[in-house]
Amino acid sequence: MNKTQPDPQLIAAAPAHALVLGELHARAFIEGGVNLDHENDKGITAQGNESWNAASIVATLSQPGVFGFIALDTALDTQQAPVGFVLARTAASESEILTLAVDPKAQRTGWGQRLMEACMAKARTVEAEKMFLEVAADNDCAIALYRHLGFQEVGVRKQYYRRQRTLMDALVMALDL
Repeated sequence: MNKTQPDPQLIAAAPAHALVLGELHARAFIEGGVNLDHENDKGITAQGNESWNAASIVATLSQPGVFGFIALDTALDTQQAPVGFVLARTAASESEILTLAVDPKAQRTGWGQRLMEACMAKARTVEAEKMFLEVAADNDCAIALYRHLGFQEVGVRKQYYRRQRTLMDALVMALDL
């Protein structure tokens, strides 16, 4: 795969995709076994998949510097339903992964890596020098992916996520682009 161009099966995310992306996010995080609540940028604590419903995706994609990609897999679905998506934000010389979600049926098949590589390439084109993300400290598969891509742990956000009644730390990871 050419790392400077998005994969042909990746399309740019747009507000028109918000409903299907909200549904996909719920499948990835609820059905996929990760039910995280967290506080968003406005200080509002959302529960379950409410933090990434259609309205929040539209609002996020409407902000300056926000971009994203949607993965389409015709081998999995002849209707080209999305199997994953990533949203990121770039400001000045830094980029941040806001969310990465892959349908549980398509996890561990390379879609997360393709989406991340497309984001990293896009961030480089707008001259971002560093990319950050947060990941639940017990999300071993995601942490392994990010390490494989070159991300390194740079901090911990104590009790950042809430799984029902359990508080979970987030690892802050960074990559020099």
